[in-house]
Order: sequence, then structure tokens, then C-alpha cells
Amino acid sequence: MQSTHQLQPSTQAQHVLIVDDDESILTVLRMALEREGYHVSTAQDEASATSLLTRESIDAVITDVTMPGTNGLSALKHWRSLGYTMPVFVMSAHHVLLHASKAAELGATQFLAKPFELEALTSALAHALGDHRAPLAPQDHVVLRLADDTVLIGKSAAMQEIYRQMLGLISNDVTVMISGESGTGKELIARALHLLGTRKHQPFIALNMAAIPADLVESALFGH
Repeated sequence: MQSTHQLQPSTQAQHVLIVDDDESILTVLRMALEREGYHVSTAQDEASATSLLTRESIDAVITDVTMPGTNGLSALKHWRSLGYTMPVFVMSAHHVLLHASKAAELGATQFLAKPFELEALTSALAHALGDHRAPLAPQDHVVLRLADDTVLIGKSAAMQEIYRQMLGLISNDVTVMISGESGTGKELIARALHLLGTRKHQPFIALNMAAIPADLVESALFGH
């Protein structure tokens, strides 16, 4: 005989787990979330975080990518394989384009490029946990800043698909044609592919072909 359990609304504070090996980051995020009324636990590696997940009811996880022994992306993959479906926010200050694409592929709720505004985190967290009284922060986009200050902006499904395509291209020696309307960021994508690829230490040369008269193209490119 099956028993039926009726779920009753709970007034208990939602439990958020923060995973980062940087004690100062843990302290800042813990204080910010506790001010918002969350119950907060912290861990500094995947093993400790997974132990907490098995022992306590965790409503959401915020994890850094770089940690001792493993990384936040591997941890996310492990947690999903164990059946945990809670929202997971992934944050990183390094290789953000690659990490953002991989995090989306593994089912992360949102990627946060360090440094980020605390308001953006708390607002997105409240939204993910079902508190629709808290609107998403005005900064509703992700900023991806590469090593030479090249910036890509966007967290839409279309941009996530572009990031995934870029991830598949950077390890292959192929010619890439990027098309799109004027002003949509074709050169930024090209520069990002260059910076993330095997030729990143070679010059990146951008030419404005529209500004070169047709009868001078050959001379401009190859000399007189």
C-alpha cells in the first residue's frame, strides 16, 4: 500500500551551498546571502561539497571552477550524474568563454564571470529558487572578458549556441567564415577564436575590406 505525503509550504530559509577555495570569496558571498535571508553553508572542494549534499537539503549551489583536486565543472557533472537537480551557479575569472560554454552544456543555471555585482547574483538566485517577487537584475547579460580585453556579451540561447560552436572550432585547423549583420560582433568572435586557438601567439590582423577600393585590393593585400 502506497502512502501519500502532502507537501506543506515551509517558512524555513532556503539553503545555499557556496563552494570556493578562496576564504575571502566564501566570506563575502556568505554575508551577502545571509543578509538576503538564506541559510548558507560553505565548502572548499568538491569532496566536502558532495558530502554536504548527501547529508543536508541544499536548494542551490554556487561553485567556483578552480578548486583543489578537481574543478567546479567536473563537480557539476558529478552532481548531475547523481541526480541532483538544484540550481547551480558557476563562477570563474579565467578562460571564461570556455567555462561559460561548458557550464551551459553541463546544465548550469547561470555562469558568472568574476568580478560580478552581488546584486546580479542575489537577484538571479532568488529568481531560480522561485521567488518571482524579486525581478532579475537590470544587468541581464553575461560579460565575457578575454585576456586582451576583448569582450563578448550575451547569455541568450542563441549566444550559448555560438559559444558551443566556438568551443568546437578552436581545437581544429579549419578556415572559419563568420556572417551576420553589420555591428553584430563578427570581428569580436573572430578575435575570440584567435585568442582561444593554437595561433594565439601569432598576430591577429583585421582588414576593413569595404574601405578598400576594388582595384586596390590586390595591392593592399599582397603589395605592388
